[in-house]
Amino acid sequence: MSSESKSKPPFWESARNRKLMWTILYASCALTLVMELFVHAEHHFHFMEYPFSSAVVGFGMCTLMIIAAKGLGYVLKKKEHFYDEDDRI
Repeated sequence: MSSESKSKPPFWESARNRKLMWTILYASCALTLVMELFVHAEHHFHFMEYPFSSAVVGFGMCTLMIIAAKGLGYVLKKKEHFYDEDDRI
């Protein structure tokens, strides 16, 4: 009976593991930005030649996708009692 109440929390809910995951995320973002300074790739657009421009473009596109998804959610939303209506023949 007491084994259920004292069960081990899932991996993602442990405070120590959450902190570890955030640290890994921040480190990988920082490593990506630092690597962009040293790795030279072929650019198809002039503005992409500036440092960290791909990070700025990626962040902007991610923001636009979230806004578009929210807008699409409002367009596709059904009424609360959509399936309860008795308009069937």
